[in-house]
Amino acid sequence: MGGIGKTTLAKLVYNDPRVTEHFDMKIWVCVSGDFDMWRLIKAIIESASGSACEALDIDPLQKRLQNMLEMKKYLLILDDVWNEDKDKWERLRNVLACGLNGSSIVVTTRLQKVASIMGATQMHHICSLSEDECWLLFSQRAFLNESEKRPSLVKIGKEIVKKCKGNPLAAKSLGSLMCSKSEEQQWLLVMESELWNLPQHETSILPALRLSYHQLTAQLRRCFTFCAIFPKDFEIVKEKLIHLWMANGLISSKENMEAEEMGNEICNELYWRSFFQDAKKDECGNIKSFKMHDLVHDLAQCIMKDECTVTKSDFPDFFFTFCNGKSLRTLLLMEISSFMAQAKLPHRLYFPSLRAFDIEDAFILKLKSISSLISNSKHLRYLNLSRTNIRILPESICLLVNLQTLDVSGCYNLEKLPKHMSRLRGLRHFYIEGCHSLNHMPPNIGKLSCLRSLSRFIVDRRRGCDIDELGSLLKLGGSLRIEHLEKVKSPMEAKKANLVGKTNLQRLHLRWPDYLNEKGDQKMNHEKILDALEPPPTLKDLYISNFRGGHFPHWLNANLENLVSINFSYCRNCMELPTAMGKLPSLTSLCLSAMECLRYVDNESCDGRLFGGFFRLETLVIDCLRSLEGLSRVERSDIFPRLSNLRIVGCPKLTSLHSLRSIEELYLWGCNETLLESVSNLHTLTLLKIFNNDDLASFPDGFLHNLTALKSLDISRFRKLQDLPSDMLIDLTALEEISISRCDMLEWFPTAIFQGLISLKKIGIEKCRRLKSLSDSFEDLTALESLQIQVA
Repeated sequence: MGGIGKTTLAKLVYNDPRVTEHFDMKIWVCVSGDFDMWRLIKAIIESASGSACEALDIDPLQKRLQNMLEMKKYLLILDDVWNEDKDKWERLRNVLACGLNGSSIVVTTRLQKVASIMGATQMHHICSLSEDECWLLFSQRAFLNESEKRPSLVKIGKEIVKKCKGNPLAAKSLGSLMCSKSEEQQWLLVMESELWNLPQHETSILPALRLSYHQLTAQLRRCFTFCAIFPKDFEIVKEKLIHLWMANGLISSKENMEAEEMGNEICNELYWRSFFQDAKKDECGNIKSFKMHDLVHDLAQCIMKDECTVTKSDFPDFFFTFCNGKSLRTLLLMEISSFMAQAKLPHRLYFPSLRAFDIEDAFILKLKSISSLISNSKHLRYLNLSRTNIRILPESICLLVNLQTLDVSGCYNLEKLPKHMSRLRGLRHFYIEGCHSLNHMPPNIGKLSCLRSLSRFIVDRRRGCDIDELGSLLKLGGSLRIEHLEKVKSPMEAKKANLVGKTNLQRLHLRWPDYLNEKGDQKMNHEKILDALEPPPTLKDLYISNFRGGHFPHWLNANLENLVSINFSYCRNCMELPTAMGKLPSLTSLCLSAMECLRYVDNESCDGRLFGGFFRLETLVIDCLRSLEGLSRVERSDIFPRLSNLRIVGCPKLTSLHSLRSIEELYLWGCNETLLESVSNLHTLTLLKIFNNDDLASFPDGFLHNLTALKSLDISRFRKLQDLPSDMLIDLTALEEISISRCDMLEWFPTAIFQGLISLKKIGIEKCRRLKSLSDSFEDLTALESLQIQVA
C-alpha cells in the first residue's frame, strides 16, 4: 500500500547515528517507475558525493561509481522500486558489487515480487496503523489544543478515521483539512462524501487525498496541480516554484500583498496540509525546498493528465519532437544525459504561448544561442538558463516585455548581457552570480524599478553603470553582492545607492578586488565609502571582503538588531573590530579570515556590565589571523557565554583559550604547544579535531585531562609526533570515537592507553606509515564496534 510509511521507516534507519557510525558511506536514491541504469548510477554518485555529477557516458559513470565504492562499507537505500525486470537489476548489482563485506542495500517497494527479484534476504511488511494510532495522528493535526476537542467533533472524527483504513498519509492529510473546520456540519460533509465510495479500481488515488484536494480553494488547487510538471521525488525549490506560478498567471500581486508573498503563503499552506513534505529550512526556519509524496504526485498527475506530461528522451533530436507546440506554456528540461550532448536548439522554435522555459544544468548542451526561442515567444515570463554554456545573451531578449524572471547564474562562459536590458520594465528577479566571465553590467539598470532580486551588481565608471543605479531599486530583497567598489567615485555617490532604504534586503556582500595597490589617502577614501554604504536594520547576513581601510564603519552597532551572521575576509589593514559589534543582539555566527593586523576578537575591558561581549555568538571561525593574540583583550569568564563551535586555523600567536563555558566543538589547524595546553580548560568539549603540526614530537602532559564530556577525538598530520602519553586518554569515559591519521613518525601506542574507555565504539588509524604495534589494552574496550587500520 502506498503512504503506509515505507519511506519514513527507511529514513529513520538511514538517519540513525548508529547506522552512520557503522557504514563508511550512506547513499539514498529514489527509483520510482524509471529503472534506468544511466540515471540510477548518476543519482548514486551524486548522493554519495553530495555534489552534481557531469553527464558522462554509461561506462565512465560505472567506473567512477566503482572507484567511489571500492574498499568502502556502504549502505544504499533504493526507495520506491517498481522494476520487475530481473536482468536490469542484475546489471546494476554487478556494478555495485565492489564494496567491502557488510555493505547493505535496502529496498522499499509496494510489490513483494520486486523484493523477491532483487534477492531480498529479509522482508519487512509494514502493517496499517490501528484505529487508535490513526486517531492519534489525525487528532494531532485536526485539534490544535484540547479545548477544541468537542465531543460531537470527536465522534465524527473517529468515523472519518475509520475510513482512512490505517493509512498514516490519509490520516495526516485529513487531519490538516479538518483543522480549518469548526462547524459540525462541515465535518459531516467530509464524513459522508461520495468520494469514499469510489471503487479502488476506478482510481489509484486514496479517496482521502481527493477529499483534501477538493477542500482546497480554487487558487490552491491550481497551484498544487501545477506541481505535476516535476518528476517524482524531485526536490522543488520554493522560490523557483513561486516564480513559475507567477509566470503561468496562477498568482499575482493584490492590494498590499506582492505575488511572491502570496506564493510563500500558498507553499506554507500546502505543506501544512501534507501536499508537500520533507521540507528543508534555512537558519531562520523558513522553508527553502520540499518534495511531494509519490501518491500525492500521482494525484496531481491524474488531475493534470490532459494538460501536463513528464517525458524522457535520450536522442539528440529531442527538441524537434515538440518544436511546434502552439499551446505549450511551460517547458522544463531536466537531467540532460550524455546521449543528448549533440542536441541543438532548432533554428526555428514556435512556442507562441510559452510562459516559462527552464534548461537549468544543461551545460553539456551546445547552447550557443536562444534567439529562435525568443523571437517566437513574446509572452515569455520566466527564463532559466543557469549553468549552461551560453556565451552571449542576444539583444532580442529585450523584446520580452513580459519577462519577470531571468536566471543565468553559474553560466561560467557568459561574457555579455544585452545593452538595452533597461527596457525589461517588468523584470522582478535577475540572477547572475557565478558568471565569472562577466565583468560589467548593462547600463541604466536603475530603470528596472520592479526588481526584487538582483544577486550581483558590478560597479563601473561608464555612464549608467555607477553604484547610484541601485538607488531607485527600493524593492530589492534577498541577496546582493556589490563588486569593484574601488570604482565608486565618492562617498556621496555611494550614499545614493540607498542601501539603508532597501528594507527587504537580507544578505549583503561588499567586495573590493583581490589585489589593489592603495596609497594612504585612497585607504581613507575606502573607509568613507564603506561608511556611506550603510545597510538596512533588517539585514541578516553581512560579508565584507578585501576592504583596504583601517577602521570599520560607524553603522556596525547594535542598531543592526537582526544581524545573524558576519564574515570579514582579507580586511588586511583593520587592527580591531568595532566595540559595538559585541553588543549585536542577534549575532550567532562570526567568521574572520586573513585579517593580518587583528590582535583580539573582543576589545572591551571589563566594565561591570551584566553580560560579556558577543553574548549570542554560537559559531566563531578565525582563519589566518597572523597577529591574533587572544579571543579577548582582557580574559574574563563572561565572554562568549554561548559559543559552542570554534574553528581556529593558522593563528601562530594565539597561545591560550580562556574559559569558554559552553564550547562543544573545537577545530584547531596548525596549533602550537601552548595553545594545546589550554584545551584542558574546556570542560564542556564533546568534539576535538587537531590538525597540521610539523614541530611537536609529543603532546603536552595532561592536555586532554578534565575533558570528561569528550565524545570524539581526531588527530591528523602531526608529522613529527613519535609517541602518545600513556595517560593521555585517562578519565575520558564518554569518548566514543578516536581517529589518528597521517602521523608519519608514530610507531606504537603505549601500554594501557585505552584502559577505562568504557564508551569507545570506533577506532580509526590511517596512513601512520611507521606504526609497528598497537596497545595491549584493546581487551578493555568492551564497547568497541569498529576498528579500521590503513597503514599505507
